[in-house]
Formats: sequence, structure tokens, C-alpha cells
Amino acid sequence: MEIKVCCWTSCKKRHSKYIIKRIKNDIKFFNLENVEVKESLCMWMCSKWPNVKIDNEVFNNSNPIKISNIMLKKLWIKKNK
Repeated sequence: MEIKVCCWTSCKKRHSKYIIKRIKNDIKFFNLENVEVKESLCMWMCSKWPNVKIDNEVFNNSNPIKISNIMLKKLWIKKNK
């Protein structure tokens, strides 16, 4: 799973760095494999910031808890297919 977090000006002001920190903590805490988190340049949805892309699906108005829950749910679904 690839997770890209926009860290451009608008998203950065809305704490996108904390989203990255939360994801990295979740990866470590849950001992997750095959999850890669990256900083991204602008996703061109600045009015809906911060923006996060998980496996080519974009989530707007993100926060650390929301993205953590989405990531864990997607991983659970993949595991149980």
C-alpha cells in the first residue's frame, strides 16, 4: 500500500506532517508490512486540504485519526479478501 501525503504550503499549514507521523506510528505499532508513506507535492485540491492519496484514492479534509482509520480498514479488507 502506498500512501502519499501532500506537504505543500496549504496542506502543511493544516498539519499534514502530523498525518505522516501518525501513519508511521501505526506502521510500527501494528507491525504492518507493505505500507509505504511518502511526502507528496501539491495534489491540486488546495481548497480541500490536507489531501492524502491511498492506493490512488484521494481523501480530502484529512486528519491523522481519519487517515489512520482508512488505512487500517483498507488493509483489513485486503487481508480478508
